[in-house]
Amino acid sequence: DIQSNKLSKYVAWLDEQANNLAGKKAAIDRATERMIGRRGYTFLNTIKKQVGSNMTGYNVRSSLTNLISSTIASAKTNKIALVKGTISTINNMFKNDGFIDKSDFLTSRFGSDSLSPKLWQKISNAGQIFMTGTDYFTSNQIVRSKYFEGLQKGMNETDAIKYADDFAARVMGDRSQGSTSEIFNSKTLGLFTQFQLEVNNQWQYMIHDSKMDYQANSNINGGLKAGATMLFQLGQLAGFSYLFNELFESLTGSRAAFDPIEILKKLFGTDDDDEEEKSFEERLGEAGGLLADNIPFGNLFTGNGRIPISEALTPLGTATEVLTGGTDKYGNKVTWENVGEDIIATVPYYILPTGYSQIKKTVKGLSMYDGKLPVAGSYTDSGNLRFNADDTIPGKVKAALFGQYSSKEAQNYIDSGFKTISKNNIQEMKDLGMNSTEYREYRKGLSASGTKNADKIEYINNLDNVSIKQKNIMASNVLGRDIDMKEYQKYGSYEEYDYAYKNPEKYAVATAITSFDKYQEYNNKIKDIRDNTKDDKNETIKYINSLKLNIPQKAMFIRQYYKSFDNYNKEIVEYVNSKYKTSSEKEEILKELGFTIKDGRVYW
Repeated sequence: DIQSNKLSKYVAWLDEQANNLAGKKAAIDRATERMIGRRGYTFLNTIKKQVGSNMTGYNVRSSLTNLISSTIASAKTNKIALVKGTISTINNMFKNDGFIDKSDFLTSRFGSDSLSPKLWQKISNAGQIFMTGTDYFTSNQIVRSKYFEGLQKGMNETDAIKYADDFAARVMGDRSQGSTSEIFNSKTLGLFTQFQLEVNNQWQYMIHDSKMDYQANSNINGGLKAGATMLFQLGQLAGFSYLFNELFESLTGSRAAFDPIEILKKLFGTDDDDEEEKSFEERLGEAGGLLADNIPFGNLFTGNGRIPISEALTPLGTATEVLTGGTDKYGNKVTWENVGEDIIATVPYYILPTGYSQIKKTVKGLSMYDGKLPVAGSYTDSGNLRFNADDTIPGKVKAALFGQYSSKEAQNYIDSGFKTISKNNIQEMKDLGMNSTEYREYRKGLSASGTKNADKIEYINNLDNVSIKQKNIMASNVLGRDIDMKEYQKYGSYEEYDYAYKNPEKYAVATAITSFDKYQEYNNKIKDIRDNTKDDKNETIKYINSLKLNIPQKAMFIRQYYKSFDNYNKEIVEYVNSKYKTSSEKEEILKELGFTIKDGRVYW
């Protein structure tokens, strides 16, 4: 009656739990075995183990994700106890203090090994050296820290260890028999469910455990104080997760922990450095993507998160794109040929004993330093540069450990929407001494400045934190000829500079008469008079005489149009002699006005 009406799922669950504790297969595994046979079941289980080992074997990034549990535990652990637990853990690494033997959680995690592993298993197990090391540190740190907290609360040693074990099991996930949900124990679903337990535990910790702690505290301290404590702990978790991700991203180029602060930054656009703000829909999509990365099974679809298992499942995703007419990140239509390429690329995950993910990272990371490349970096098949690589020894080590996408330049390439740098512009980037991020930003600004050379040169001239040498290279490449930007800055505008470059003698006369801007204004008016007036000479002279210029300046202006006008030649020569010091400057202006210079004397 109870099973039929009130607890219909409970008896089924209890039966499944009993089978699990007895070492029997899960119900879904038994069903799979019946459908495809024992060999099929064994094949699926083997595939799960192979892929898991190749995802984590010797993989430094994967091993560092174990430290996420420490950030979670730190939010609910007394900080003095946390420091003591960390120190105790480090000391134990040099001298065993026997604490592991007292803890059921640590004993079940590290206290057993296969009696006679086969060679293949030995190789696979050897690849877990980094994963085991970080897991060993994190597990010990959490249990020991919580143990010291228990002692601070007045517990005896046995109760304090039990208190610490229970806490660690909730935070990290107790993998001992009967301690995890049945879905995570399935051998046939293991390819998809592995690495999801830790993600699931974090959500359970934030929602279920926080609720239980609140209820327990509210009975003692009242609802308001219990609520404040819960919010304070969740706030600490958000802060610790953000700091962890910032450090993790600086090393690996990606974020691994659930990060509410980063999600909010994406949603409200506070980290958007682009001049053009992203739409709310774009920001919502980015925030949703970050959330999906860190919910159970979400990274099967996003390809990010703690351990991106989807790397080994890309043929499935690509085949789906083909069937739905999808495109890749560059906007190209996905074909069955792409599926075949993905199958070839992912086969090693299923056949090697361990370490393929790290091997792939290392090979691709170091391939950026091929001496035949124009600059160290990642390139498309057509030779365009995705991003440059750090050519220092630390940069090469980082690329070898975490792959080619571990740098800030790689992340800028992704954030730019996968915009490459044309192979025709790589030499300019080298000449400017810029990395791909800086050069991409420069080219983006240059394109936004407009299509006219005047706008481009002005953009270059106004750039901050750019040397004159760099500006010279930029401007010279825009104009297709050498240009000295230090000289350019002496002019009021590009138009003035361009006029002076193309008409040096006329420019010298113009600026001897008045400012270039005024000269252009007057000149345009004179052009209008000459084009639309029959008696243009008299009207032009009349207009020039009306200007606020002195007599020599007016005479020079008139003489530019009418060389026969020689009423004030002497005044012009005296004015030029008084205004300029060098003979070359004087001669340039006077010759342009139609005077003859011979043996240092002026004739007209």
